[in-house]
Amino acid sequence: MDKDSIQKGTTVSLSIPVTHPELFSHRATAELLAVLSDNPYTGFGIRELSRMIDYTHRSVSQAVADLEAVDLVTTEREGPKKLVRINSDRLETPDDPVLSIPHSDYCTSVPGRPHYFVRSYR
Repeated sequence: MDKDSIQKGTTVSLSIPVTHPELFSHRATAELLAVLSDNPYTGFGIRELSRMIDYTHRSVSQAVADLEAVDLVTTEREGPKKLVRINSDRLETPDDPVLSIPHSDYCTSVPGRPHYFVRSYR
């Protein structure tokens, strides 16, 4: 993974106490969060993430399950594929004015294409 592509200063909020102690036990967790935070409006399949960060499908799947348990990522099914996305309500990128707007207020999913989003104009 290209270290220069990781958004500098990006943070995710995590409730304390951490209710899922296995959260930080997976080596794939940090790189997974980096890829997802770099692409906050994109849903990725587990296999695609595995290839991107060079960890096994099992490692990525376990890390995703733990991140989902603490609401740092969201998942949804598109047919047999499980799409993973950062929970943008928990993401803060100080230099990106688009990401400073709560995701649910700004974008809506495209019917039939849940990993595609369009701007909502109200």
